[in-house]
Amino acid sequence: MAEYRQIYDPEHALLLRTLRQKAAYLLDFFAPFRPYLTGSVLNGRAGPHSNINLLLYHDDPKSVELFLLNQNIDYDVVSINGPKRFESYPVLAFWFDNTPIRIQLQPGNAERNPQAKADRERLALPGLKLLLAQESAAQAAMAAPSPLP
Repeated sequence: MAEYRQIYDPEHALLLRTLRQKAAYLLDFFAPFRPYLTGSVLNGRAGPHSNINLLLYHDDPKSVELFLLNQNIDYDVVSINGPKRFESYPVLAFWFDNTPIRIQLQPGNAERNPQAKADRERLALPGLKLLLAQESAAQAAMAAPSPLP
């Protein structure tokens, strides 16, 4: 898939980097709620209309909503299909810098015991910063001229 994108969608790398940089900002912004990046921005399949998906672990979901309200961020509570494992924990959606954001809230103890595969494929801010640094290094290496023999 990466090779296909390099040939037929050369702008994908820039789009993905931009989305990951926005995600890094949001992970820092939501630091009190133990945030993680998940979904297509993490796994590299994001497109121009993809959400940035975050998992937040906190035992009081209303405190996240109050936090958003105190920051003057308009959000919607959205329903999701699939198992209703944490019915009392909402999924929140809002826009940030022309990008749709979706936040799935879960109780604190779910952080240590993720049951769904999607919950296990996640990355905290330090890991995302490392990923961005590795991508920058790889991009620089590709742009550098090759030495002559």
